[in-house]
Amino acid sequence: MRGRRVCRVLRDTLVCSFHFGLFYMLSGAVFLCLHSNMLLAALFPLVLAYLVGALPFGYVVGRLRGVNLFEAGSGNIGATNAARVLGWPFGVLVFVCDFLKGVVPVALAVPLAEALAVEGSTAFGPPEFLRVGCAAWAFLGHLFPVYLGFRGGKGI
Repeated sequence: MRGRRVCRVLRDTLVCSFHFGLFYMLSGAVFLCLHSNMLLAALFPLVLAYLVGALPFGYVVGRLRGVNLFEAGSGNIGATNAARVLGWPFGVLVFVCDFLKGVVPVALAVPLAEALAVEGSTAFGPPEFLRVGCAAWAFLGHLFPVYLGFRGGKGI
């Protein structure tokens, strides 16, 4: 009899805890829905900047030419090694693509955040903060690309 009583107490405690946890979760979700649209609108360009900055153009151009730049030349996938191994036109192509993957996220950050939520670009302060954040995340994406196991450019 005592075992059943312990089980019932445990069951009632778990049910009560579940309802309290569910209420807490739902109230937190409502709060986030009401107050985080600007935050999410500002975070989305940052994540997108990282993913664009992480595109390994040197690796892609090298692979399209049949060369693994990690194994050829200096072992770096940057524009200088691409120019040495693949020739200067391909080195210039890698340089321009690497340059643009830093410029495009910065140029599109504020309009994208504004399109996702009114005043979405001001969630972190002035819109310039979002531009600087996108530049930093694109740079980090270049240095540590998720697509190559966080082995990337030197950031020169």
